Amino acid sequence: LAATLLACFAVTLCRASLRASAPVEAAGVQSPGDVQRRLTEDSDELPATDDIQGEAKDDFRPKYRLEAAKADFNKEEALEDERYNTEKENDLVTGALVGTGGLSQAGENLVEELQEQQTKEETAELNEEKEKKEALDSSEVRIEEELEKEKLKAEALEERGVYKEKEVEFLEQELREEESSADKLREEQTVKEEEAERLKTKIRDEEVSAEEFEQKGKSKEEEVKGLKTKIEAQEKSAEEFEVKEKEEEEEEGEKEEEEEGEEEEEHFSASDQEVAYMLLGSVALVVSLFYFVNWDDDDIRLYTWSILSMTISIFTSVLMFHGLGEFLSAAVEEMEEFTKVAAQYTQVFVYLVVLQLTVGYESGMIGSDSYVQINLDEDHWTIADAMRADHGRQLTPSEEDRVRNKSGTRSNMIDLYGNEVPVMKRKLVLEQRTRRIKCFALLLAHMTAFAAIRAGSTLQHTTLFSSSPFMAFLPVILTAVPIQLCFTVSNAYRTYHLESAKQAGRAGRRAKMAHEAIVEAENDIMSLSTSFLTVQCIRFALSGILADGEGLEEPEKPHGLKTIGGLYLVSLIFAALSSRMALWIALQPEEEEGEEERTSTRFAEMAMSTFGDGFAWSLLFATRYVCVVIPFIKMETMFGRVEFALILSIFAGVTILGLDAVDDAFKASGNDEASGPVIGTIINALGLFVGFSWEQSFSFGVEAVTATTPHKHFVQLAIGTFVFILMVRPWRRFILTKVMYLEEFKKSQTPAKEKYSARAMPMGHGTENGKHPHH
Repeated sequence: LAATLLACFAVTLCRASLRASAPVEAAGVQSPGDVQRRLTEDSDELPATDDIQGEAKDDFRPKYRLEAAKADFNKEEALEDERYNTEKENDLVTGALVGTGGLSQAGENLVEELQEQQTKEETAELNEEKEKKEALDSSEVRIEEELEKEKLKAEALEERGVYKEKEVEFLEQELREEESSADKLREEQTVKEEEAERLKTKIRDEEVSAEEFEQKGKSKEEEVKGLKTKIEAQEKSAEEFEVKEKEEEEEEGEKEEEEEGEEEEEHFSASDQEVAYMLLGSVALVVSLFYFVNWDDDDIRLYTWSILSMTISIFTSVLMFHGLGEFLSAAVEEMEEFTKVAAQYTQVFVYLVVLQLTVGYESGMIGSDSYVQINLDEDHWTIADAMRADHGRQLTPSEEDRVRNKSGTRSNMIDLYGNEVPVMKRKLVLEQRTRRIKCFALLLAHMTAFAAIRAGSTLQHTTLFSSSPFMAFLPVILTAVPIQLCFTVSNAYRTYHLESAKQAGRAGRRAKMAHEAIVEAENDIMSLSTSFLTVQCIRFALSGILADGEGLEEPEKPHGLKTIGGLYLVSLIFAALSSRMALWIALQPEEEEGEEERTSTRFAEMAMSTFGDGFAWSLLFATRYVCVVIPFIKMETMFGRVEFALILSIFAGVTILGLDAVDDAFKASGNDEASGPVIGTIINALGLFVGFSWEQSFSFGVEAVTATTPHKHFVQLAIGTFVFILMVRPWRRFILTKVMYLEEFKKSQTPAKEKYSARAMPMGHGTENGKHPHH
């Protein structure tokens, strides 16, 4: 009984172990249908083939299915190993029970039944496993086939991707071609717009010319009417002459034929007439200059020589400036507008530095010690006969021995032919030094002033400042302030040299000479630039057109009476302000020797010059507006500009005569001290007035000469340099010397007249306590 119970317990344990292994097998082993269903479910979770890119193209469905099937097969092998181990344990239990010898027959039967049942189950399981293996084999085959299909699809997709890439490259190339064609269209549009602007300009010019033709047509109609009247009168006279004899008619007919032939031969072109007018006007101008420079009034001679000197200095310096400035303009032409402005102002400061150094060297303020140690007060005997060719020449030592009275300042010399030649003592070194300082200071001042004018005008034409006359006036201040700062620095530099000379035991005479010349040059620079830019703003406000750096309007249009009259009124206002400042300066007490110039006097002189130059600029451009309106003066031609300069020169000559009459009237009344500065200011303005008109004519002539040359800038610089070298030396030696001599002569006349009048006037007559009122 105990053995039976033990066997039953062992059997129960075996069945329990078998049942425990059965769910594991059911959970681990899957039928072919389950494998196929799982593959299908997994395939639904996989990404679409069209979304596969890059390396993910190789990870398609068939490959994934094959790996899943291999994983299931490995699990089944693991379960089969587990069942094999369980059987071994059962065999060991059975052997243990049999070995006890306590098994009964019934237990053996049970064991046999269990073994048979187990054998059947194993057989069934083996069959199922075979079926599963066969299903797996068939699924693997199908998966391999699908893998091949998917590979083909992947290759097709790769080919399709390559085609797409080529298509994208083709589209990108088409896009680039379209962009280039769009750029070409934009360039063509820009060219068309420029052509449209040129056509508009031509149309405006043609409208102006059409108006001129209409005016000419009207005048021609009037001429035709006059001719018709003449013809009618001639017809009447012809009827009267018919009564006369046939012989007389034949003779008169022959005479008329001869006259008609002569008229046909004497036909001249318009250019011939223009050259003839210019020739006659030039001859008349030269002859009138001879009259004025040899007038029997010293004041008229001084005014004429001053205007001639100013004209030549402006013409020479501005022509040289244009030759140098064209290179700078060509270098900055493609730059931004404010870069151009910076380059122009840099040019101004360079000219200022050159002015300071040149005048300082010529005066002896800076330079070598040998140059400084030259004696400026040394007297030399010179020939004082103005009719001789060697007038002003220094006498040789042998000639000095033949001077009669060597102790005086004037005497006579006996030449080799026994003739008496008047001689006089002169400080030749001082005169030469003063003349050279005056020459270079004046030329460089004009070049610096016109550089400042071009810089300020360039700033006025920028987008920021060209919107209104008020905005255009701001560059006037922006130009004047930095230039004045440079003047302050140069003044401190000259003061340093003057103090250094005094500390070294010298009088500082050379520093004073440089200071006087540079102060006068700085006043010219400030007055010319400020007045020109201010008049530009006034013209902009009156006409609505902002002129270029030379004061020209491109193209020039006729202006109305309001604009012309307004500009003439502005010129009168400037003249009145300049005269008032001149009177204020004349009434100020004279500075003592060695005393520094007062700041108020310096700014008053600068304001006087600015108002005087403003008068000249306003008068110049107002007269130019008048000449543009006149039909027979064509300002766009060379002949028109020469006509304009001749008209202004004649006006200046008439003005000189009028100013001399005014000066004589003031001298007769004893108020010549007040009239002198005022008239001097107006004369300087007239010099600028005439000089700039001739400079415009010469500049236009240089442009006409260089228009057809391949290297225009080099030719302009060459012409400017040639004219500069040709004109500066004779201007300095003959014209500027004459102006300086006449100015010194006029200054020396006033004290002499006062002394003479004091000696000639009786004591107490017209005096107070026996003293002359001027004293």
